[in-house]
Amino acid sequence: MFSRHPGRAPPISGLPEIGTLMRKSAIADLRGVRAGIVFSMGTTVPAFAGTTWIALALALVLVLASGAAHADAIDGDWCRADGKRMSIRGPELVTPGGQRIQGLYDRHYFEYVIPAGEAGANDKVFIALQNEQLAHARQGAADAPVQVWIRCLPGIS
Repeated sequence: MFSRHPGRAPPISGLPEIGTLMRKSAIADLRGVRAGIVFSMGTTVPAFAGTTWIALALALVLVLASGAAHADAIDGDWCRADGKRMSIRGPELVTPGGQRIQGLYDRHYFEYVIPAGEAGANDKVFIALQNEQLAHARQGAADAPVQVWIRCLPGIS
């Protein structure tokens, strides 16, 4: 077999010089992947470092997201300091007067019209979740006083 450089094996790629250089470079690159990444200043970062940080960041996001998933919804049993109680389950509401009605439901908001037979009948009530344990409601006008509702303790509904 013909070679421009006696004593050297012909390149795999068929290109005389480039193939030889590429082959040597590829071997060095493979060693770098196994041992870590070597920067020009001689600093070596272990090969697993990047994937470890990515895995840790992903795990942290999943843990934080899973805790917020069930706590961050308006659904549940709500109590007021004056003893009134209501319960929200999706679009269904048990009013402070004890009536089961349907309302406009969103994960963080609830709106309904007070049914006949209860104080303030035909007024709109808008409830907004403030945090896991606190909701603010307004009955009637947008500038009406805020009603403070907190999550009922277990066993109270």
